[in-house]
Amino acid sequence: MGRNAVLWVGCVVLAGAAAVAYGAVTPSAHYPLEEGPGNTTFADAQGGLSGTIAGTEGTHFQWDSPGMPAGHQQKLHFNIDGGTSSSATIPDQASLDAGSAVTVSVWFNRDPVPGGTGWQGILGKRGTTTNYGLNLNTDSNAFQWYFNDGSGFRVVNPGWVPSPGVDRLFTGTLEQVGSNVVSKAYLSGIPVAAGAFGETLSTAQNNVPVTLGASFGSAERFRGTVDNLKVFNSDALSPPEVRALYEQETGTRLFSLADVVGGGNGWGTGVNQGIDPTDGSIETSHVQSLTGDGVYHAVGALSFVDGVFIPDDTSQLDSAGNTYALPGTNNLTWDHVWNSPVGGSDLNGIDFNTAGHSMIALHSNKGITFDLDEVRLANPGWTITEFRSLVGGTSSGTSDYWVFLDGQLMASRIRSPANVGYLLEVPIGLNDRFLTLVSTDGGDGYGSDQVFFGDPYFEMYIPEPSTLLIWAGLAGLGIGAGWRRRKKS
Repeated sequence: MGRNAVLWVGCVVLAGAAAVAYGAVTPSAHYPLEEGPGNTTFADAQGGLSGTIAGTEGTHFQWDSPGMPAGHQQKLHFNIDGGTSSSATIPDQASLDAGSAVTVSVWFNRDPVPGGTGWQGILGKRGTTTNYGLNLNTDSNAFQWYFNDGSGFRVVNPGWVPSPGVDRLFTGTLEQVGSNVVSKAYLSGIPVAAGAFGETLSTAQNNVPVTLGASFGSAERFRGTVDNLKVFNSDALSPPEVRALYEQETGTRLFSLADVVGGGNGWGTGVNQGIDPTDGSIETSHVQSLTGDGVYHAVGALSFVDGVFIPDDTSQLDSAGNTYALPGTNNLTWDHVWNSPVGGSDLNGIDFNTAGHSMIALHSNKGITFDLDEVRLANPGWTITEFRSLVGGTSSGTSDYWVFLDGQLMASRIRSPANVGYLLEVPIGLNDRFLTLVSTDGGDGYGSDQVFFGDPYFEMYIPEPSTLLIWAGLAGLGIGAGWRRRKKS
């Protein structure tokens, strides 16, 4: 039985968390790209026209295994020779056109490519007008989801390019909302860029093919893999529906840490509340300046939260006693740790204080630590594999962010620019116990330093039954892999 099949049984029987569906919406076109070696055409699972691969198999392109999402055997790898000789086209048809709304999802994994390569098109339905397209340029740090209704390209771009060698699900939506086209881009369920443009989406329709592995024709060839293209030609999936699409395709669930800060179970039961970093108490009212005591404080009211603190020089990060030499802050901060805005809420054009989104607000000079074992105990059978969030600062002040696993620095950015969000993808192993998120003030005081983690999630899944049996046996012998420890006192 595959991972996906295990999950949808387990999410009710084992975790008690009901699966979120992306509704009755079905793709108008779906190209799984499962044909495999020896094939130069590929079919639409929805019955539309087949696509054709250009180039010579084994020289210019190849079928790689395994594919994505979970359970897929193949994915299509373009330009394996480092040249510009392979791409694929899907004939124009109504199922691929954007009307008043469209959602496009596709798995991709870019090859490591040296600088000077220029633009690479992952996909595009691009002519004089452009229904939609996705391209990247490592030289200019551009990862662009775009459309063009004839008045010029309208682009949302986080300002950075996803790292190579990782399979990711891109989802892009376009929707006519009044006189604006609202454009949103997501990676593996997390929003990374958005914008609104005073254009007309229906005018962007054209009669050109969809190209995979290039922007159009032979232009801007992509070096990497593409898999499992879906187009929803009359629907812009909402943020929860985009996450549900990712969960369905990967056989995972996304567990909300913002919900945890709100006293929830990670699946949506939390409320709007704060945690006082000076003593670990739960608060329901905002405050102003706070002075810390240099002590790490347990949060007894929330089992999934190990503790909170105000960092200053060498600081304790978790109840295991791990420490790190953080910048000096004079033990000063503003307001509590909240699961709602303390100041701004916008990163890369995304307002995380709107429906379907969530956030953990850490006005500079705060730290919060989550107990992964407590999450595992509350969700037996589930494995935490990654922490994912869009993080940044939202003010005129400067700020830093830091992410630790068991005291080891996993990610950081010093003096993060205002309103720019960066995607965190932090792998989590079976033996990892504490995830710590920290903000500091960039060395110029804590005024106007709004730091937050947008849509912060653990990715979780249920392993194969054979793996669960092995773990159960180890736990019975008292020598488990370290994920089922004694509940904190």
